Amino acid sequence: MKNLKSKIDKNLKPKTCNLKTNKGFTLIEVLVAVTILTVGVTASVGAIVNSTKLAPEVKKRLIAAQLAQEGIELVRNIRDINWIDGNVWDFGITDDLSTGQSKVGCIQYNDSVFDVNCSSLSSGYSIKLSDGYYVHNTAGAGSVANTDFTRTITLQKTSVDSITVQSDVICGVNCDISVKGYLFNWK
Repeated sequence: MKNLKSKIDKNLKPKTCNLKTNKGFTLIEVLVAVTILTVGVTASVGAIVNSTKLAPEVKKRLIAAQLAQEGIELVRNIRDINWIDGNVWDFGITDDLSTGQSKVGCIQYNDSVFDVNCSSLSSGYSIKLSDGYYVHNTAGAGSVANTDFTRTITLQKTSVDSITVQSDVICGVNCDISVKGYLFNWK
């Protein structure tokens, strides 16, 4: 029991701090920590600056991809309208072409006519921004702003019951998006 009491008393005594064995941070350790922190902060700031610089380019490419996809969807819409109206499925699209022939044109987002005379439009193949919509034809439009986008749609009749549609959007220097789709007379 005495042995236990002496152990308890020894553990309850305040310990003295020996400066020779309890060293703090040295100057070298502090410098290493500051260097690591500086490198981390610099890399983070660099990443933020680069992403801020790239944001407009990414936005432009995203809009171009959507405009290219819209070109395919507009041709598909004409096909579907033909079915609803009881017309031949490729009426106004490739009904005037023989197998293997192709033609280039454009389609207005709110129209159901494939226009091979896009150059006759007020903006040609270029796309303008009008009242929040990207349009080819700006006749009768409200406020119109120029954009860097041009879109051409190439149609090729691959057989009696199939069409290849390619929508190409150019959105500036080193920025072009091409989407290809296939439409069939599956009805």
